[in-house]
Amino acid sequence: MTQRVLITAGASGIGKEIAKAFVANGAMVCVCDINAQALETAA
Repeated sequence: MTQRVLITAGASGIGKEIAKAFVANGAMVCVCDINAQALETAA
């Protein structure tokens, strides 16, 4: 079973690094953030 993770405020900083760590370990990650531009860059 694949781990699924939702990360809020994940387009930069600690949230982005947490998202990267989950992805590196095979999780399906959904990131949301109020900063749309940073969110697109993070994708």
